[in-house]
Formats: sequence, structure tokens, C-alpha cells
Amino acid sequence: MIKNRIHKITLEEVSKIERQAKSEHGYIVKIDGKELATYNQYMLILAEKFVFKQDVENNVDAFLDWMRDFNNLQSKGYLSFNLIIFNWRLIFKGDKKIQEELIDDLEFIIDFWENEVEHVVVGGKKSSFQVYLVEQENVSKNLFTRSFLNDK
Repeated sequence: MIKNRIHKITLEEVSKIERQAKSEHGYIVKIDGKELATYNQYMLILAEKFVFKQDVENNVDAFLDWMRDFNNLQSKGYLSFNLIIFNWRLIFKGDKKIQEELIDDLEFIIDFWENEVEHVVVGGKKSSFQVYLVEQENVSKNLFTRSFLNDK
């Protein structure tokens, strides 16, 4: 299994990633950062696309709980999970502080699926959870200061 992580990619790489994920029975969620001005909007769109069973509006803890519970999708045969965020630099109107909070939360979720699920969920199994931050072709990948490399 590929190591769970956050990847920075170009628009041109998206179709290859989608093909690979589908061939591996992967569940793909695509969102457009340009459309999301607040963290709450982000949570609501992911709740819809990952088919959460309960409302998470204005409740980060509930959101993070559901991002670590994909039983409904696993029961349908999905073996991996992929979040593709287009227009990454525009999410939250470019607010770097909120973007950093999002990265922290994503790293928490990624770590859960790679290292914790087998210890805290009865019958839980490690799953691939990949996050792809889509950049414009002409934006340097070195501009990010974080340590990570990079629709159904």
C-alpha cells in the first residue's frame, strides 16, 4: 500500500491519479477550493461527498470523527480514499492560517488511516487515504513551507 500523505500535483496529473484510484477500487472526492470560503463550507461539502450519516455543521470534532469512519463506503467495496482539492491556493480565500489548520486536520486523518485504525476500531483495517492539492501548472512546488511533499 502506498504511504498515506498529502501530495501537491498539477492539473495535468489529476486524470492519471483518478484512473489509478479507480483501478484500485478507490473512492474519489473532488472539491474546488475556489468555492469554499469557510472551514464550515469545507466540512459540509465533504460530509455530503463522503456520505456522512449525521450533520457536522459547525462541529469540527464530529467532522473529524466521520472522516475516520468510512464503514458505509468500505461496505460498498471501496478499498482506498482520495481527496482532490482543486484551486488549493484559493481555498478559504487564500487565508493561510485556516489553510494550515486544514493541513493539520488532514495530517491527523491520514495518520489515523495509516497507523491508528487497527488499534482503536474493532476489526479496523489500514486504508490508503491520499490527499491531492492541485496547483496551477506554473506555480512552483517549492513555494509551500510545510514539510509534506508535495466526485465521486
